[in-house]
Amino acid sequence: MIRCGAQGLGQRPRTGSRDSYEIKSKPVIGVDPEMDICYCTQLFDRFGLSYAPVIDKGGELKGIVSYANMVLRGLCRLTQGS
Repeated sequence: MIRCGAQGLGQRPRTGSRDSYEIKSKPVIGVDPEMDICYCTQLFDRFGLSYAPVIDKGGELKGIVSYANMVLRGLCRLTQGS
């Protein structure tokens, strides 16, 4: 007889001994939706970011931008000639 247990259901998986609070950047570094892409990539490089929240002047979260997003957008602009 084979038994399939549901051990651990409802518990979050352990990804190591560190909590997300310990590895996220403090304070949160956000970018403005109108920020120049060149300045934004410099910001990512300077602080070692992979992702950043996009926050408008009113403090409202508009989305998340990643380094990959910026690279892909730059490649699209190059291929479209604009």
